[in-house]
Amino acid sequence: MGAEDQALITWYQGFDGLHRDGIVGKETGGWLLIDGDPYYGGHNYCYRYVPSRF
Repeated sequence: MGAEDQALITWYQGFDGLHRDGIVGKETGGWLLIDGDPYYGGHNYCYRYVPSRF
């Protein structure tokens, strides 16, 4: 993961009111799955790879 990735994750966490630590853990991953493009959310392969509470 590069500096741009880290900056985008931190921005997203601030945008969604999450703890801004730059780490995609279960809370951030869950919100990414909910807020993200419908193609990548729902019941498909992303749930196996993105940390979440789902």
